[in-house]
Amino acid sequence: MVSHEPYNGHKVFRMVSPRRGGLVIHVAEETVDRFLRALLPVPETNGDYLGIPGVRFTPRKDDLQMHLLDSSGRLTDACVILQGIGKRRWRRIWSKIRGEDYEETVSIGRCLDPILTRSPALDQIEVLYWDYPPEPNVALGSAVLRRYGLFKDAFAIDVWQSRRAIIALEIDLGRPAEEVLQYLATPYLGLDLDRFSINTKNRVIVDRAANLADFRGGSSRTIQQPAVQIRTLRNRDDEDRDLLTDTATMDDHGPKTGESLRGGSPDA
Repeated sequence: MVSHEPYNGHKVFRMVSPRRGGLVIHVAEETVDRFLRALLPVPETNGDYLGIPGVRFTPRKDDLQMHLLDSSGRLTDACVILQGIGKRRWRRIWSKIRGEDYEETVSIGRCLDPILTRSPALDQIEVLYWDYPPEPNVALGSAVLRRYGLFKDAFAIDVWQSRRAIIALEIDLGRPAEEVLQYLATPYLGLDLDRFSINTKNRVIVDRAANLADFRGGSSRTIQQPAVQIRTLRNRDDEDRDLLTDTATMDDHGPKTGESLRGGSPDA
């Protein structure tokens, strides 16, 4: 789903068809511009990265081919065909994207030209991203996902992961974050509080069992315990959307500040 003021949600993919030449996707008309903008490689000066590193496009008469460069800069055989977005339309979209100031992001960098013939190699920031990819937070992400019913009354859910091992979970017009955390802390139905620490002040869940010695994401300056940070957008006037600010000070035992919930639970 794509959400846009005034809370107008749309399905992004109208039709997806696997074909011999690649995956053919028909994108919903009202989401085309925002969908393509979300894919483009854009570095942020805070060390995070928007879009897909290595993604490249080849505009054709009636469609847009999407390719991917691997971590060494070689062109892979991955191919997605975005149907109905031809050369002329792409030029209009790209002109608009280049002129945007990305007002909803913080400390944004320049947007890389994604045309394959113009950018056949990885950009320096893409190389850095490949060298320090986000570490998958499998245990914590899976534990929260299996309790997805807590978010069923939300208008939309936005989830992404920073390079600091934090999964950001933003609830658009749904159950308050504090209430979600209370449910996640209940015995039997909630998370395993012997492993996960729930900090209500900072609205963060920390995986205290993660071994930081094996952590490869981000850099030595940004390594911290894997966490999920939850936020509820309560109204359209709430413009502070930066979920990935520093969370509570953490160590191997979880957050040092804020109110923590403790209890028994059999499963993660």
